[in-house]
Amino acid sequence: MSSTLNYSGWTNSVFLKNVDEVKKLKASEGGDIKVHGSANLAQILFQHDLVDELCLMTFPIILVQANICLLRVQLLRLLH
Repeated sequence: MSSTLNYSGWTNSVFLKNVDEVKKLKASEGGDIKVHGSANLAQILFQHDLVDELCLMTFPIILVQANICLLRVQLLRLLH
């Protein structure tokens, strides 16, 4: 989602303005919706129950404590 961009030269890319547009895209025919590297967007998608699968990659970096707590809550929600 972007509130400022509406075009990219990337193939197979769509800019959505709000959660309702994400819901419409998710309900349509097509492939998976993937999010890479946006904790804020991932949090919004979790809040609106739009995450079906979570794939985590870990890197040896220091994370902010608040992000770690958020991730724990979201992981526990997926596991239950």
